[in-house]
Amino acid sequence: MLLLSYSDGETLKYLTQRTFCDPATLSASSKRCSTWRIRIQEPREDAVWVQGPVVIRDDELPQDWFQLDDEALGSTLSLLEDSFPNTFFLVSDGWNYLIKSRVVLENLQPEMWIEEYEHTLDDFIYDTKLRVLTVHMDQFSGLQVHLGTPSHPTDHLIFFIRKEKTEIDAENFVHVVQFGTIRGGYLESLLRHMLGIYAPQFLENRMWPDSLKNNFSAHLHKFLASLTDARYKLDGHTVLYIPLEGMNLPPDQVALDKELVQRLETAVVHWTRQIKDVLSAQEAVETGEISGPLDEIDFWRNRCDDLSGIGFQLDKAGVKHIQSILELSKSSYIGPFLKLAKLIQDGRSQAQSNLSFLSVLTSPCGELVKLKVKDIPAKLPHILNLIRIIWVNSKFYNTRDRITALFRKLSNEIIRLCSGEISLDRIFDGHINLSKVTLQDCIECCQNWKAHFARAAFIHTRFSNVPWILDNTSVFAQVDAFIQRCRDLLEVCDCQEFFARWEDGEQIPLPCFGGHRGPEITRSLLEIEATFDKILQLLKLMKNEILDVKNTFWHDEYSRCQLRHSGQHSLTAETVYEYYVDPKTKVWTSFEEKLTKSWRYPSNMPFYKIIVPTVDTVRYNFLVSSLVANQCPVLLVGPVGTGKTSVGQNALQTLDPMKWSILTVNMSAQTTSKNVQDVIESRVEKRTKGVYVPVGGKKLITFMDDLNMPAKDTFGSQPPLELLRLWIDYGFWYDRAKQTVKHIKDMFLMGAMGPPGGGRTVISPRLQSRFNLINMTFPVTSQIKRIFSTLINQKLQDFDEQMKPIGNVITDATIELYNAIVQKFLPTPTKIHYLFNLRDISKIFQGMLRIHKDYHDSKTSISRLWVHECFRVFSDRFVEHKDMELFVTLLNEKLGTFLDMTFHSLCPNKQSPIFGDFMRGDVYEDLTNFKALKMYMEHQLNEYNSTPGVVPMSLVLFKDAIEHVTRIIRVISQPRGNMLLVGIGGSGRQSLSQLSAFISDYNTYQIEVTKVYRKLEFREDLKKIYREAGVSNNPTVFLFTDTQLVEESFLEDINNILSSGEVPNLFKADEFEEIKNALLDAAKEESIPETNESIFNFLMERVRSNLHVVLCMSPIGDPFRNRVRQYPALVNCTTIDWFSEWPRDALLEVAERYLMSVELGGSEELRSNLAHIFVTMHRSVTMYSEKMLLELRRHNYVTPTNYLELVSGYKKLLEEKRIELSTQANKLRNGLSKIDDTRDKVEVMSVELEEAKVKVAEFQKQCEEYLVIIVQQKREADEQQKTVSSHSEKISAEEIKCKIMAEGAQKELDEAMPALQEAMKALESLNKKDMTEIKSYGRPPVLVETVMQAVMILRGSEPTWAEAKKQLGEGTFIKQLINFDKDNISDKVLKKIGTYCAQPDFQPEIVGRVSVAAKSLCMWVLAMELYGRLYRVVEPKRIRLRDAMAQLAEKQALLADAQAKLREVAEKLDTLKKQYDEKLAQKEELRKRSEEMEIKMDRADKLLSGLAAEKVRWEQTVKSSRTPEPPFVVLVRPHLNYYIQFQCPHLRKELLAIERVHWRFARLILEMHQETESSSQLSVCLSTSINFSQAKGSSLLHSTGSQSGL
Repeated sequence: MLLLSYSDGETLKYLTQRTFCDPATLSASSKRCSTWRIRIQEPREDAVWVQGPVVIRDDELPQDWFQLDDEALGSTLSLLEDSFPNTFFLVSDGWNYLIKSRVVLENLQPEMWIEEYEHTLDDFIYDTKLRVLTVHMDQFSGLQVHLGTPSHPTDHLIFFIRKEKTEIDAENFVHVVQFGTIRGGYLESLLRHMLGIYAPQFLENRMWPDSLKNNFSAHLHKFLASLTDARYKLDGHTVLYIPLEGMNLPPDQVALDKELVQRLETAVVHWTRQIKDVLSAQEAVETGEISGPLDEIDFWRNRCDDLSGIGFQLDKAGVKHIQSILELSKSSYIGPFLKLAKLIQDGRSQAQSNLSFLSVLTSPCGELVKLKVKDIPAKLPHILNLIRIIWVNSKFYNTRDRITALFRKLSNEIIRLCSGEISLDRIFDGHINLSKVTLQDCIECCQNWKAHFARAAFIHTRFSNVPWILDNTSVFAQVDAFIQRCRDLLEVCDCQEFFARWEDGEQIPLPCFGGHRGPEITRSLLEIEATFDKILQLLKLMKNEILDVKNTFWHDEYSRCQLRHSGQHSLTAETVYEYYVDPKTKVWTSFEEKLTKSWRYPSNMPFYKIIVPTVDTVRYNFLVSSLVANQCPVLLVGPVGTGKTSVGQNALQTLDPMKWSILTVNMSAQTTSKNVQDVIESRVEKRTKGVYVPVGGKKLITFMDDLNMPAKDTFGSQPPLELLRLWIDYGFWYDRAKQTVKHIKDMFLMGAMGPPGGGRTVISPRLQSRFNLINMTFPVTSQIKRIFSTLINQKLQDFDEQMKPIGNVITDATIELYNAIVQKFLPTPTKIHYLFNLRDISKIFQGMLRIHKDYHDSKTSISRLWVHECFRVFSDRFVEHKDMELFVTLLNEKLGTFLDMTFHSLCPNKQSPIFGDFMRGDVYEDLTNFKALKMYMEHQLNEYNSTPGVVPMSLVLFKDAIEHVTRIIRVISQPRGNMLLVGIGGSGRQSLSQLSAFISDYNTYQIEVTKVYRKLEFREDLKKIYREAGVSNNPTVFLFTDTQLVEESFLEDINNILSSGEVPNLFKADEFEEIKNALLDAAKEESIPETNESIFNFLMERVRSNLHVVLCMSPIGDPFRNRVRQYPALVNCTTIDWFSEWPRDALLEVAERYLMSVELGGSEELRSNLAHIFVTMHRSVTMYSEKMLLELRRHNYVTPTNYLELVSGYKKLLEEKRIELSTQANKLRNGLSKIDDTRDKVEVMSVELEEAKVKVAEFQKQCEEYLVIIVQQKREADEQQKTVSSHSEKISAEEIKCKIMAEGAQKELDEAMPALQEAMKALESLNKKDMTEIKSYGRPPVLVETVMQAVMILRGSEPTWAEAKKQLGEGTFIKQLINFDKDNISDKVLKKIGTYCAQPDFQPEIVGRVSVAAKSLCMWVLAMELYGRLYRVVEPKRIRLRDAMAQLAEKQALLADAQAKLREVAEKLDTLKKQYDEKLAQKEELRKRSEEMEIKMDRADKLLSGLAAEKVRWEQTVKSSRTPEPPFVVLVRPHLNYYIQFQCPHLRKELLAIERVHWRFARLILEMHQETESSSQLSVCLSTSINFSQAKGSSLLHSTGSQSGL
């Protein structure tokens, strides 16, 4: 083998010699290397090449390596090419691994390093100008590599920065490149790195000079403070940066470092500024004009949170530590900081108090902002009373300024609500009647507010002690200004009516004046009108300032305007149908006058609610509204898509809901007269006998949509329509149960129907004559252009100027394409759904309105979106491939005509673009990266399968399936989007729908059909769906298939759901009451009246918004055609997606996926060829099915289910056969292994038996030795036990004796304690005065002198009065007596004292008569004498007690030692017993085992001798057995899956002939496989079989020579 490598490279990529010797390849490789290394090595079969970096230095070159320069390389390779014809070259791929090995990202796979990224790494390594390389993982796009920073933030980024301008290699990588990881936000990551790594290293560095370190540390702290502030201010928080310097040192030590103190002062200055900013910002908001009370509450809530957060930080240990340091250093910055900290604490308590009081306004003010202007005054008294309560009871919010400001903010809120209802556009567009009503309501609302305020002031002044000192002028200054503005606007309305003839958005024609002065009067009036119009336009320019009461420019400008006008209009259009008679002016007025000038739809309005006004819609609305107002029955007739239903519903919505009740009935072919009667009777109630009226005393309008849909009966009549005609003529119908007359009063009919054709019939002339017919024609092209160009042009207003003209171009192209499709694609019995109308154009523009200026910023991108929408609306319903090709041709023509583009230039892959909004949120983007899209879909599928409670789906997401998923998501993500999926069984309609709903985060609901499932159970399921979508307000997909159609009446309800959302009589009265109670809160939030009708309409609106119906139907047979014809909503109210047969790539991918789990000997080529065989078989059967249809007019449907059964059946059959043969062979192998195993076991058992006998003897000996030791140890333990017991008894007796001695001594000593304590108390009661009393005696009394002599004797002094008097003068005399050492009184002293105490008058009572102080001293002497005598008796006993206790302790210690030795002996004895028992058990076990082994050995010898002859035969049988080969099994399944369906003899014969050809190929393959045992040759044979099978059927089947030649 020849190895070729760069001189300092790694081995990553392999090229053959022929490829490498290409000059271009050689040149490209030579650019980065000047020296090549070549080594010649002989190839080895067992060689394994490991991909990875291999670096070899020049001094480490092996001997068989040699170097070549670029010039010698070419000639050397040419020479080596001749010498080594099968040579492979090993080529280095640079130093990319140096970067890739350091990239550690989640979910990073090696295959993600695509060629583009390899080039990017090469550029960074060798281009010295490139400084930064970043790598990160995108959620949807996968691995991303950038030369620079990424365009959008990422949570995990790996960066490489070149530090020097030099090329990168393995030796200098660490020195030249700095690399690292960034996690989270950039500011957050930078702050985390600085605080966690860099700052501690910088601040703890001892190597820098002090000047440099101090300067750098100061700037570092400033930077970290600013960084911390910026990091948390982005989240709306204020965080104080606490420096880490000096935190580990005591404050007094840090205070001595002046440089450090200065740096800490910098931090405190920054804190002071932050706190000031918070306080100033809060004060600015507090003193500013906030729009309303709710904003005031939010202000105090935010202030409470901010101040609490700062207060918590001020209590941190770090802040306290720095505060202590600066206080010790007597810094001048600490004073202002402490003052601000005190303000923070005070402000926090104040904010909490104010918030607690203001919170009572949250609920009423929240309700206030949702009210209409008429309802506001009723709410104001309650709010006024709450504010008065706050004023009286609040501690901090009771100031005049704050209460005044709160009332002023309430005034601002009222002005804002009134301004919201005033439409200046309607006023200046001439809608003066409604505008005047609104303005008058606003004026009354403001005046009522002032009246309620005045009444509250009166009540407060009368009943409260707190004076009413508010500034009323400040409260109502803006209210008065707003009232004046409303009056000005009222005057503008009056002037428009008088001078410009405007009324309700229309201009009344100018009357015609006769006489000779008529022209002059007309001219004067027109001049006045023109002048007024100019002034009005000037005022219109100021409409943004009109309702801004702070702006006085309007008042100054308006005061200069004088309005005088009148006018006239004449007929200028072509026909009388363009005009109507204005009932006020009694003149003809053009319908165009009713059109709103510069009409714009609200950007947040759902698409289905947008109705662009045209002359036709204005005309139809006027006629229908006029007829309905006069209760004239109306019947609208027109083609599908002309807006019949919209016009009818708009006219009904203009009626007063307090007087009229509306009922919509959608007709279908299955509608019966009973259905109509039940629906109408559900909306009426009984008034008198036989008379029924609408519920609630209203009048009922019944709108019958698709009036001519009911099927005719045997006699040609339509029972539902005959029932209606009966009621129109006679006003009653009959009770179906009692056959009595039911008069229905106060009901009015209105209908709509399409022209006869399809499922629609011709209604009875008698019924038709009862209606006023209005024929709604298809709008002309100019009207269609106006409708849709208005929509798209308004959307493009925010785009660049060069993009705005494309709106009209797209509109023209769409209309032209629609007209071409209507002409080319006509409905047929097999293509009955080829029905196109204006709804299809609107669906295209519904998708076009999803464009985003940031993502569709070019003509190409918008054109691709238009192409995509055209494909989705038109092409997705096409059945045949030729129809799709014709559509592409038409689309290409329109692209060239209108957009100067071609389909192939827009879509180079000749496939429709794919758009979706599920990968990037709400952005409807062009999904050009199909690989990323597929990864996303597979990820979502895995997420779905891992969701608890769902049945996992094993899907193969090939391209066609992914496109269907995007189509379904596109529709169900749109408001009221419903799908009709048409395809044969097994095409994936249900599975893909469930996956689409999961991706859209919708709930999926499917019914479960049982044997007893009927209409009642279906209605119960519909109730669950309506509760989920309408009550719970959860987006829901209702997935329904035609196999679940137990009764055709199910489609009647689904038709109603699609068309109007309402299923007649679905809920009973009690059920609806339950739903009503559940919806009341939500209805209140939407300001919906709490009537049954309003709540029901609210429920239906929610259901239609959240419920998306996905119907799955099969096109096989007549049912599909009949259903489309009988239920028009199936086509008109859904988007159709036709599931065609799976393409070849899809079939191949499915087969390969199924074969992944099949073991085929490790050959991927064999697996691929088998998959191709499956595809060929399936497609050949499809071809012959078409042939059978042409020849016999009989259908044979080849479905994807057949294909899946073919592949899965092959796996199952192959596995069964393998198991069958493997089981048979395994039985024999098992027998042989048992024989060999038995022989081995016999040999092992013989050895084990001998060992066991030896061990039994050893264990027997050990047990005897243990038994001797145990007996000896038992004897010693018993002796020890006796000794311990005897010692324990003696020690217990001595303990009792010692206890008695101690108690006796203590008892005798306690006798003296009361006297001693009493004497001590007496001494303590003496004071200096008492001592002075005794001392004052010149010649003391005898008793006093005697007492003092006794005291002196006890104290060891001379018993004289002089000595006693001397000691009495000492200040510590009493203290010395109290602390007298009574335990050491000598016998001599005690004897002397005894003589004194024995005297009869030496008693405290007698002495106390002479002197109270001497009495206490007498008591002390007696107590000392008594204690001394008793102590002489007790002390020897206590000494003996101590000696006895010492001896007892020694004996107890000896006893404890003896007990410890006893325990030790006992534990040792237990251990020996346990060991003895274990040895004994082991011996017994070995003995039993030896006996069992002897028995087994005897039986095994008999078995082996008996099976010796069978063993040879079994070995021969196993050697001859083999598993079935895949080629044979693959040819069995087609016969089971496909061929038996062909009953035609000659077709069946041809297919069987193909089968025989496959059998011959399989036999040839098997023989080659047995001879070569090579899977590569087997794969070659399979490839030949595939190519042979793909030949033309006729040339293959009818050529006998070809078959025989094979």
